[in-house]
Amino acid sequence: VINRKQIASDLPGFKNSTVDESLLQRFNLRSLESLLSENSLIYIKCYGPGGSATPSFRGTGATHTQVNWNGININNPMLGQSDFSLIPSGMADEVNISFGGASIEVGSGGIGGSINLENKPEWTEETVVNINAGMGSFDSYTGQVKAKAGNDHFQTVTKGFLQSAKNDFPYLSTNGGSEPVWLKRNNSDVFQKGLMEELYFKIDDDVLSSRFWYQSASRNLPGSILYGEPVSGEKQYDESFRSMINYDHSGTRSDFFITGAHMFTMLNYSFPAYQVNSRNQTGSFVLKGGFTRHFNNNTN
Repeated sequence: VINRKQIASDLPGFKNSTVDESLLQRFNLRSLESLLSENSLIYIKCYGPGGSATPSFRGTGATHTQVNWNGININNPMLGQSDFSLIPSGMADEVNISFGGASIEVGSGGIGGSINLENKPEWTEETVVNINAGMGSFDSYTGQVKAKAGNDHFQTVTKGFLQSAKNDFPYLSTNGGSEPVWLKRNNSDVFQKGLMEELYFKIDDDVLSSRFWYQSASRNLPGSILYGEPVSGEKQYDESFRSMINYDHSGTRSDFFITGAHMFTMLNYSFPAYQVNSRNQTGSFVLKGGFTRHFNNNTN
């Protein structure tokens, strides 16, 4: 039997996918790089623990991928891309992936595609506190706390994240002598922390929300193993603060939203061996709105 079935998509003909909620819970102590590399078709170029991780959609570069937070682009303005190793999976309630042209639903510039990190309230009258902790080899420790409270008209959600690792793993070196020797990786420490606060107010069909997201990462960058195991002292410090205010209205025939966001990013890179101390800061404001009118079941 052949039956006609309407395509359930706002953009029929384009490919979209959503990371399952159960996977987000399993990977909430790991980075967005780990989540997507193991559970999506996206290729992630990763330089190991503490190193950068950048995406590639359908052969395009990292600058052709737009990373959005609730519809607002958070790509680093200095690089035009995002480092997925700095984004904890547990900070998002939903991860939506749009391939190719489907990315125009959220914004422009994503020739390869886009990844949208969503935060959504649960309008239930309860107080919930979740604490997750993990530990691994080479002094690797991770922890996350999520606290949620509210009722049918007000919700507050607080999330905190901490991660530290020495990454002093042993490896067999064949450089500098006739016999291979075991060495330990030096200057590969990483420490990362993040805090997100969400506030939601609901009256009938109107929702007013505000979100604040702070995160920082301090990473030591190890030198090349071709020269033995030198201590280069190379370091990188990343810090960002993002905030947004959003108003949504969902009516019978019409929907509209307006969002205002401010983003601050800082990147400090130092390499004492070559007397390099590079400090960079950027700030940006975004104002975004949308309106949808429903004429009938087939036309918006």
